[in-house]
Amino acid sequence: MFIKDINTFAIVYKENNKVIGSINLGKDNIRPGVNSKYLGYVLSKNYWGLGLMTECVKKILEYGFFTLNLDIISVSHFKENIRSKRVIEKCGFVYEGTFRKSSLLYNGTLKDKCFYSLDKIEFINNN
Repeated sequence: MFIKDINTFAIVYKENNKVIGSINLGKDNIRPGVNSKYLGYVLSKNYWGLGLMTECVKKILEYGFFTLNLDIISVSHFKENIRSKRVIEKCGFVYEGTFRKSSLLYNGTLKDKCFYSLDKIEFINNN
């Protein structure tokens, strides 16, 4: 499979060397003209609750701020996704607001989405 974005990484579980998810820094459509990226991630359900995604997000934040020299990174989650909310909050992101009925799913369902951001200075001060 060809991956165009070089800022997409596989998440590999050390215990069995198995790919269990991915994490990426993609285009931030909300902040044109700002040195920013949008964080996205997915993890196999079998590995939820182990603290793995929090560890991965912290590493990708370091990469984004210190290797890519970004000024701000944004992220979002569906309102009912409490697990993702906890990861985002543990990593120091600041809540910006909820866009109601802003995400249309493949089955026609509209969902509320919660948005957050973290700038480089906040990241440095929190770590």
